[in-house]
Amino acid sequence: MVDIVIIGSGPAGYISALKAAKMDKKVVLIEKDLLGGTCLNRGCIPTKSLLHTTKEYYDLFKLANIGINVDKISINNEILDSTKNNSVDKLRKGIEFLLKNANVEVIYGEGKIIHNNLVKVNDQTIETKYILVATGSKPRLLNIKGIEKDIVYTSDDLLKEFKDFDRIVIVGGGVIGVEFATIYSNLKKEVVLIEALDSLLSNMDREISSNLMMQLRKSKVKVMLKSNIDEILDDGIIVNGEKIEADAILMAVGRDSYIDNLFEDELLIKDGKSLLVDNNFKTNIDNIYAVGDCINDIQLAHYASACGIYVVENLFNGDSSINLDNIPSCVYTNMEIAEVGINEKKAKEKGLNYKIGKFSMLSNSKSVVTNSDRGFIKVVVDENDYIIGASMMCDRASDLISIFTNIINSKQKLNDIKNTVYPHPSYSEGILEALEDVDKRALHIIYR
Repeated sequence: MVDIVIIGSGPAGYISALKAAKMDKKVVLIEKDLLGGTCLNRGCIPTKSLLHTTKEYYDLFKLANIGINVDKISINNEILDSTKNNSVDKLRKGIEFLLKNANVEVIYGEGKIIHNNLVKVNDQTIETKYILVATGSKPRLLNIKGIEKDIVYTSDDLLKEFKDFDRIVIVGGGVIGVEFATIYSNLKKEVVLIEALDSLLSNMDREISSNLMMQLRKSKVKVMLKSNIDEILDDGIIVNGEKIEADAILMAVGRDSYIDNLFEDELLIKDGKSLLVDNNFKTNIDNIYAVGDCINDIQLAHYASACGIYVVENLFNGDSSINLDNIPSCVYTNMEIAEVGINEKKAKEKGLNYKIGKFSMLSNSKSVVTNSDRGFIKVVVDENDYIIGASMMCDRASDLISIFTNIINSKQKLNDIKNTVYPHPSYSEGILEALEDVDKRALHIIYR
């Protein structure tokens, strides 16, 4: 008997396996496809590679503004795709090495749970104390006329093999949609972005949504809000009764949990579109737990990893030190976007008594010398002067947001952190200015 069988080797699965192995537990990790799961192979990593490369290309056109003339700029799509694949392969080999070094047994095949302590894979049945399901998710497709046509793609399709479309319509103004809109607009392609709601990234701060709209429109992306799809054609799409010609339609309307054929019918697992779990990620069946995109929760790789560690520590140590209260979220457009805690929109909806501090990065020295686009850092402070949230849209936002995550988790007040000295010039100086603006004392803001 092994200590734990983990089904799925994405950020939730392989991290959980490593954690359990480092606690001297006997671990079996089952994977039906490639180590690393969606995030590494068809999600976070290949997307960020394409975003990085295409932004380098996009930035070349701005060099003339600082006195550097570059003629005959072009891009090699084969190398663009191979660069992405090389990054993915390198990281996958790293995971393989870590698992081997930790003595985690990796079995390739489709795992099926036949009992609360039995898992079948290939022709082998494994007896285990615990089972952790981390099977991830798959792209969601809308039930609309023409969805089966060859012109329709998902993010999985385009990240497996990047395709150089001259005209692309992207359906969905969430994270996947705006990141792909950024990739194709960086390549100077014709991009239409369609969103049914009245804003992009609708769960984020409204200033992020409006700033992102400006950034995308500056890159000549046509953004259509409050729009409905009537039909997909062989050569385009009909939106609000109007035909838009396109070479490809990218469906970017989210992802659904992947739990197909996972359980024997006799196991009365409670599920719907996702597995249902309690606060400790336990299903309704003893010894079976689930984390990551296969449950109805936040779909973020780092959250999935943290939940996996939380489960393993609870099972084998009796408790966990992981804090799951404030999970940062990031979006990687040309200017990075990040949030943690309660943003202003949510504070208003909750009826909280709050104050706001905000600093425009147009006045930040590092942003000026690096020719960065317009951005900002915003903090939300409650009536007792505790920092409860932060939103930012600026270069390195995905790195800076961890500062606020630590501040919020450690329950620090405004005056506790305003005495911190930040390096100059740096993007992080904007944090201090935003904090000082709560009481209208920022030194680089003119108050009238």
